[in-house]
Amino acid sequence: DEGRGGKRKAAAEPAAAEPAAAGAAEPAVAAAAEPVAKKVKKAKKEKKEKERRDKKKEKNQGADQQQQQPVDPIEEERRAELGEAARAAGEAARAAREAAESAQVAAKCAAVAAYIHDWDARGSGSGWKFNKNLQGFLLKHWREADIIEEAIFDKALAYLKPLKGGARDALIAKAKEVNGDGNEADRAQRLLQALGVASE
Repeated sequence: DEGRGGKRKAAAEPAAAEPAAAGAAEPAVAAAAEPVAKKVKKAKKEKKEKERRDKKKEKNQGADQQQQQPVDPIEEERRAELGEAARAAGEAARAAREAAESAQVAAKCAAVAAYIHDWDARGSGSGWKFNKNLQGFLLKHWREADIIEEAIFDKALAYLKPLKGGARDALIAKAKEVNGDGNEADRAQRLLQALGVASE
């Protein structure tokens, strides 16, 4: 029996060794498969990157081809005409703006002239009422003979004489800034005298 039992043990050992060998082989297979899996993953990544580069290249080539296509002479002429039309429209708009600004200034000049005339005649029932905007326009443009005419400026001196506070101080400072011998300098001297300020 021992001989048979020994043989049976010996026969059982290889059967037990086979599963142990198979278990030992699995990590070895897994270890061998890992670099292969990495290579496959890397290859897929490189393939996607190449496809992306190729698409980008095709897109750029398409844009280059569009830029390199010769311009149709008729299309070129049409574009030139559109450019000329746009320039002409811009100049017309600028001229219209300037004309509108000139018209506004002329209207303001007329309004200031009427305002000062009414102030001058206020004792005779002219219906004069204080207007901050018109006074501001006068304070801004008093030096400009083409905007405030000489006859209006003479009456404006009397109008500005009782001016008080910050508006008076600012007006005096502006008048003192005027240098030279021209019409502006003359107006500045007359204004300072009307305000009772010695010119420097």
